[in-house]
Amino acid sequence: MADCKHGHTRGRFPSGSCRECHRLYMAAYNVKNRDSLNKKRRQHWRDGGEEVRAKARIESQRWRDQNREAYRAAGRRKAARNPESYSRWQKANPEECRAVKRAWKKRNPHRGLEYDARRRAIKYKAFPKWADRKAMAAIYKNCPSGYHVDHIVPLVSDAVCGLHVEFNLQYLTASENFSKGNRFAP
Repeated sequence: MADCKHGHTRGRFPSGSCRECHRLYMAAYNVKNRDSLNKKRRQHWRDGGEEVRAKARIESQRWRDQNREAYRAAGRRKAARNPESYSRWQKANPEECRAVKRAWKKRNPHRGLEYDARRRAIKYKAFPKWADRKAMAAIYKNCPSGYHVDHIVPLVSDAVCGLHVEFNLQYLTASENFSKGNRFAP
């Protein structure tokens, strides 16, 4: 395949034009005509009504389903870039925020329990940086039905305070866990 007159080797369209030259031309065109293009887009959304918006929602959902990890990573980057915007949304929509969290915990029960335990441990400054999070996640995921994941040495106690680490976790039945409370018996 022959190079274009600018030396690009990216390839050509079936019409024979250079792909890279076309990409550069369109980028420059979009910058130069940004205002008129935005005006046309807004007009298209206004004139198209619900049909255009419904089609866009379907396409957007299809893309999110096919690119789930990329979508989540983009959300994390957006929240990291502008945390106060996310906080404002959470404060303005507390019911919706709680509903989203409840739905996530229902879909991921073991991860929800792990998250809650880690949050409490961080609150009590009992979650060290060297803790093996994958091993702890496996412990919560493999917890038998009807059992709780319990801290052998409690995170908060009058006698001793333990750490939220994998070797300080055990499985106890719900009744055993409730009767043990935050006591430690070596």
